[in-house]
Amino acid sequence: MGPTETGLLILTGVAILAVVAFVAQNIENTKRERHLKLMRLRDNVRRADHLLSSFPALLLTFELKKLLARYLQQQWQAILELENSEENQRQLKRVVDIGNQKPAPIPHPEGSLTAFASPAEAAQAQSLLREQAQFINDIEKRGELPAQAARGYLVQVKRAYTRASIELEIWEAIEIERMTGSEASLPKLRGCFMKLERLNHDQSLDRQLYELRTHIAKLTQMKEETDRQWAEERKREAEAERKKFPS
Repeated sequence: MGPTETGLLILTGVAILAVVAFVAQNIENTKRERHLKLMRLRDNVRRADHLLSSFPALLLTFELKKLLARYLQQQWQAILELENSEENQRQLKRVVDIGNQKPAPIPHPEGSLTAFASPAEAAQAQSLLREQAQFINDIEKRGELPAQAARGYLVQVKRAYTRASIELEIWEAIEIERMTGSEASLPKLRGCFMKLERLNHDQSLDRQLYELRTHIAKLTQMKEETDRQWAEERKREAEAERKKFPS
């Protein structure tokens, strides 16, 4: 074999090695991209799943639930394209089923001024609603949700946030009543009643409004009775003073 043939053989070997290295690098890059995409998709799933599972059922409208379930469905379908497994298929079916379930109406607890069991629950609801608003803004910015639809969802979130804020105010009024008496809590309770009434577009708050109205009427009656007794006492004292020092 002459020098020319040897040179060609070496060049061919180098070319083959270069092609092999290029293919190997390409495969590695594809694997890395697939892995990173899976990580992003799973992060998206964790975020939406957290909102869906933690969202206070009392404030979860059918539209907001459908948004989260549809988003999760899209993420799991993308995951399945990269990693088709029985577990991923089960997760996709789970979120499809959730999206088809309408939220059951939650009756207001009889005899209770508040819908939440504690101020902490109402405060936690506010925190989750802020997360929900941020989630909607984020997917709208990424082009995954039309701007008009995002505005509609944000209106619902804002209404739910206002409801949670009113719940906290009611709890404050309850604490004021406990600490200082009924008279001091009346203005705040009346304010809460008016705010809640403005939110009652679909009559879903009728029972809570009834409980508030009944309690306000009771406190008002107690205040009027206290005022009447105080006035009578003052009158008696004035009469006693006049008897002591007749003119």
